[in-house]
Amino acid sequence: TDENFENIDLRSCMDYTNNFKRSKHPDETNYETLVSMYGAVSNRRLRSVSAQEDTRSNYIQKKHTELVEKLLEKREIAHLFGWRLIHKKSYGEEYESVVGSGCRLRVHLLLTEH
Repeated sequence: TDENFENIDLRSCMDYTNNFKRSKHPDETNYETLVSMYGAVSNRRLRSVSAQEDTRSNYIQKKHTELVEKLLEKREIAHLFGWRLIHKKSYGEEYESVVGSGCRLRVHLLLTEH
């Protein structure tokens, strides 16, 4: 990586630069640097996902979607749908809900002026 802001722009994401627009994507040298730092990773999956884990993941995703839709539709009665208000400020709110399977969901809402 290049950690000098003042030298020529290398146009890669691991280049420290003052011109961020042209340095958003990795190039081959970035991948080579990561391999030298962390080693190569094979293309195989490190562990297989069991059918039970896959079902749990699908359940959590479905529950997430349902909970967030209800929160956005009826924020003022969100507690009736399992949401707990964690923080509230004039510009935002933070809610938490138990999704199930030992997982919790936190949502941060940025509020616009009315």
